[in-house]
Amino acid sequence: VKIYYIIRDGRDVVSSIINKVWGHSQTISEYKINLEDACSQWNGVIEKTWEWAQENCEIVKYEDESNIVSNPLTEEELALATPLIEATLQKTGYI
Repeated sequence: VKIYYIIRDGRDVVSSIINKVWGHSQTISEYKINLEDACSQWNGVIEKTWEWAQENCEIVKYEDESNIVSNPLTEEELALATPLIEATLQKTGYI
């Protein structure tokens, strides 16, 4: 069995977490998450899964396979988010 680990640019993930109606927002009427918590969520997922994924999976960058871009961060949010997730962006090859 071949396992693919699909990784997405963390800045896009953070944007989806804070802007999109999905996941918990469908079951919790007032689901809100701030930029810093969204960054922490992505950092946490990468921290827990990246090493295992590199050893056991074929890494596929979402952006290499799709041209879909939704809910981009504003310039201000991008400037705030990038330093918060910089280490994981570097780890995953996005910067």
